[in-house]
Amino acid sequence: MSANRAKLRKQHSIVVIELDAQRHDDKSGKPYVYVTSSSQLPETLFTSLESQYERLSLPGKPVRLRQELVLKYKPSRSKTAIERRLKETKERLNKLGYQVEPHWRVYVLDVDPENPEPLLDRGERNHVIYVGQTSNEIETRLLQHQGVLRGKHGKFLGAPSIEGRRPRINAALTPDERVFSEDDALTLETKYAKKFKDLGYRVLGDGLTDPAKRKRLT
Repeated sequence: MSANRAKLRKQHSIVVIELDAQRHDDKSGKPYVYVTSSSQLPETLFTSLESQYERLSLPGKPVRLRQELVLKYKPSRSKTAIERRLKETKERLNKLGYQVEPHWRVYVLDVDPENPEPLLDRGERNHVIYVGQTSNEIETRLLQHQGVLRGKHGKFLGAPSIEGRRPRINAALTPDERVFSEDDALTLETKYAKKFKDLGYRVLGDGLTDPAKRKRLT
């Protein structure tokens, strides 16, 4: 990746917005917050989200800015710096009791579940699985892998290795863990891909490739 590609078009700042959203755990008494980065002034971004939140994937209506929760970062055009600050802010607020939704997770699909490929001496584990990671809902990502949801001009958005192979979600193997960043998701994907390979599954996907290398290739 070139240095230019690592730069954002404009300087970005970290923005924290309190949401009127139901918490999964309200023992701390602290609210749900949405953490993002923006080249807009925080007040401008808040007004924009407030007016159109129903069309967005926010879990609740924006209530107020909470910029006092942001560390004194200077605005930056560095994509790497902004991604690091987002992760740091989300994890710090989560530890303080604020609910910050981690969107990234790992999922497991059965590939050709009606026609498993046999592996020697593996009993019930003699079928192929695909291990992936996503910030979307798993069901949405599955529809992309199945070719039901496509991009512009009908472009296939799923993994080439399972195109046309009737993948289905394997809920039993899909972990419940969620993480705050793509880097963490790549690491988690590798962890589970290696685990299932060691258990005897034939694993498809990029999980057996070093996560740092995969990040450079995307």
